[in-house]
Amino acid sequence: EVPNATNVGVVAGKSGLFIVDYDVNKADEVGPIGLDWHATNSHLLPKTRVHKTPSGGYHMIYFMPKNRLPNVSIARKVDSRGDGGYVVWPTEGSGYTVDKRPDNGMTKQTTVETDGAELEANGFSR
Repeated sequence: EVPNATNVGVVAGKSGLFIVDYDVNKADEVGPIGLDWHATNSHLLPKTRVHKTPSGGYHMIYFMPKNRLPNVSIARKVDSRGDGGYVVWPTEGSGYTVDKRPDNGMTKQTTVETDGAELEANGFSR
């Protein structure tokens, strides 16, 4: 137990999770942001659990496929957290929240097919 701790890190990969991380520009940055890439490519991604970050970005939470995936840069302001990566999980006071808007793409259950393996994503459990 750590007194006054508000952030909990969740290890991707070993936890069975794979996360796509969408970032936004800082005040002094210009150019496309992660949500621009998502708007163009969202039809290729299954609906899943979504966390909103304190900076205005998003984490899309998936189960790690049997064909293990690493941390990679996907596009400007879009990267993944796979084996060896981690994210901060929403807890009270962390600034991270579960995005529950009806239009966020989140569903109660998502089935993903990757390399012939079917994965079910439903928050924390399979």
